[in-house]
Amino acid sequence: MEGKHFLVGIITALIFGIALTGATSMQFNPSPLPIKVFISGGVGCKMAVINDGSETITARWSVTYWNMGYHNMEGTFDVPPNSAVEKTFPVFSIFSPITASITAGNEGLTKNGFVFLFFVVFPD
Repeated sequence: MEGKHFLVGIITALIFGIALTGATSMQFNPSPLPIKVFISGGVGCKMAVINDGSETITARWSVTYWNMGYHNMEGTFDVPPNSAVEKTFPVFSIFSPITASITAGNEGLTKNGFVFLFFVVFPD
């Protein structure tokens, strides 16, 4: 009888150990955030906000660059629920650094780059 209980104990321990090992190796992947912000260059400075949430959010943006003195443009725009809004801000300079920032909800992004004539390049 003792051998039978010993065998049942080993099998139970193996099954329970495998169950514990499987439970501890599971990874928690949080759901993606409902708000995403983007900044890109090209002709002008482009900023975009994707709102996968259920409420309208307000995005605050700013662009600072040099053209015969520093220019600072800033403002806000609304993004309805389950939609995306892209804005392009025209800039012009012979050659200048540029800083673009956008904040929407709890997401924010700032990029530094360069303006050459009408073209904006963000190296990162």
